Amino acid sequence: MSSKRQLTKHKVDHLGFNTDAEKIIGYLDGSLPKASLKAKLVEKIDRIVQAKAWLLEYKFQTKVVEMLMNHYQYSEVTAYRDLRLMERVFGPLLRMSKDLKRALADEMIRQDRELAIAKKDTKALGASTRNYILLHQLDKEDPELPDLSNFDFHPIIMAVLPEQVGQDPPSEDELLEKVSDWWDSQAEEAQIEDDE
Repeated sequence: MSSKRQLTKHKVDHLGFNTDAEKIIGYLDGSLPKASLKAKLVEKIDRIVQAKAWLLEYKFQTKVVEMLMNHYQYSEVTAYRDLRLMERVFGPLLRMSKDLKRALADEMIRQDRELAIAKKDTKALGASTRNYILLHQLDKEDPELPDLSNFDFHPIIMAVLPEQVGQDPPSEDELLEKVSDWWDSQAEEAQIEDDE
């Protein structure tokens, strides 16, 4: 297949034209109906949703790749491609920031708490309260930070060589002349005092 025909058949991915990820995101946010998607793309959606669930459960990509290969009976390369697609659609699940993980855990604890209240399960309610306390570190004392308002910061004096700012350094004679001029400017005229 010629490269020109290949480019027209498979739109360039980095330009963002009609990529699978964009179509999947459109389907998941409700802007694209499922009927408008090809059967292969619907199958891909099922695979990446399953990959996401397994990745959140088992935390290791190698384990998820092995499970995808066994479950869907396809190659390791395709399994890794599905993981990359899943990462483009759902974001990097294993590298989420702590704040996002904490927000997700907070929401799960809130749902557990509501379920425990609805079922009148005091043991589960206590467990969800304990999880909330641990998540937000309410069981630990805040460290006392020093008061820096009265702290006297010392200025930092930086010396720059003339070569560093694009100037020629002065010669030895020029330096001696400048020091001599400065010395003369600092000198005061002496007055002779009598010892009387």
